[in-house]
Amino acid sequence: EDGILMFKLWFSIDIEEQKRRLQERRTNLLKQWKLSTTDLLAQKKWHEFTRYKEAMFEHTHRKHSPWAIIKGNNKQLARLESMRFVLCRAI
Repeated sequence: EDGILMFKLWFSIDIEEQKRRLQERRTNLLKQWKLSTTDLLAQKKWHEFTRYKEAMFEHTHRKHSPWAIIKGNNKQLARLESMRFVLCRAI
């Protein structure tokens, strides 16, 4: 109501893409700094994290501030899609 636009973007990747990215972080010296303890548990807790994500969407998705779920397997396309989403709604 105050003219503030809020965008909630969720970049969604599938379990196989997550596995590939985590393996790359384990083996690529330039990306190892990105690997966290949460990442190390991510594959084991995929389904649990998914339940929490769905509960978050259920409790925080509103008509005035909906979640935009962006397919993130392809990082470049996901970034472009997020920019398109924001720009189309900011006009």
